[in-house]
Amino acid sequence: MNRIVTIESLGQADDAVFLRILGLARLYLREQTEDVRFFASDSRSIVLCIDGGCAFLYAAPDAPAEECEDAVLTVRMMAHEVYANRLLPGMGKVQKRGQVYRLCAQELAPFTPLAVNHSLRESFAVMEAVFFAQESADERMRRYADLSHRIRHGCYQVYEAEGAAALCVAHEMGQVLIDQLCVLPQRRRNGLAIRLIHAILNDYPAVSAVFFSRDEQSDRFYQKYHAKPAGEWVYCRFLKGEN
Repeated sequence: MNRIVTIESLGQADDAVFLRILGLARLYLREQTEDVRFFASDSRSIVLCIDGGCAFLYAAPDAPAEECEDAVLTVRMMAHEVYANRLLPGMGKVQKRGQVYRLCAQELAPFTPLAVNHSLRESFAVMEAVFFAQESADERMRRYADLSHRIRHGCYQVYEAEGAAALCVAHEMGQVLIDQLCVLPQRRRNGLAIRLIHAILNDYPAVSAVFFSRDEQSDRFYQKYHAKPAGEWVYCRFLKGEN
């Protein structure tokens, strides 16, 4: 794999994992931090980002087998977990996987306007309650500091409204990646999630939203609003001493 340092050299790909990589690229190019490293195969059909101990791997369907093998080797040498757009041989056991969905702004019916704020404290409080409640205090503080860092450098944006929250990771190629979409349990079944999506897309006209679905309940939510399947994502974690 070849080390790369510019967004332009990453090429183009219509994929949600690739959008996440571009979001990290913006952080790298602003700070030239060694914590975020980028690699690409000779054919540019594989793009890899190592962010600390986490890897994001995009492998095109027609990526040569030898390049896929090289990418997996790089991941296992430099990271302890990986998010990818598909499972490659040697990547390990899949701990999580899910569907990627795409929703066009034009397909959304009008919704009652939702007043949003961009407070990290309020947004993280919702995400923490829904996703991170079982984590240690130190781990939650690490997440908060990392997210604050990315927001400060314009890579991410947070949205919160009435107990619903979401994280916008990247705005590239006419798409915005919306991650960590969640609603507090006591505020659910009020249409807040779709109204928050609508509010986000109002800030990004003429784009479509891309989502990582986490489970069957999320699948049903996106399908209800006619979001189209757009591939899948997989997550693997490498255990210490694992071959």
